[in-house]
Amino acid sequence: MTQHYSHVSLETKAQVINAIPAWLNTGLTVASGMLPALGFAILLHQLPMKKYGYFILFGFVLAAYLNLSVLAIAMLGIVFCAFIFANKEEQDKRSASAVTMGGDNEDE
Repeated sequence: MTQHYSHVSLETKAQVINAIPAWLNTGLTVASGMLPALGFAILLHQLPMKKYGYFILFGFVLAAYLNLSVLAIAMLGIVFCAFIFANKEEQDKRSASAVTMGGDNEDE
């Protein structure tokens, strides 16, 4: 794996950053502050809230009150998904075996 180094000096980078007008810098700061809210709004719009709303609320509580990072919350989400998927598969196997064993026989 090759490493790429910047051939631009620190002074040149500082000059470019200092050349950014204050109004543009303020606008970019405001826009970057709005990005988490925009992402949250997109999630709320796309997900069926009656089914998954408590997961969003749980993630918000973890981030806001326990100061967990996004990576930690994502890892917990993966664990929850795996747990739910495993339980659903187990329920599907039980219901399939009940049907093949004659579990719901209406003739009796």
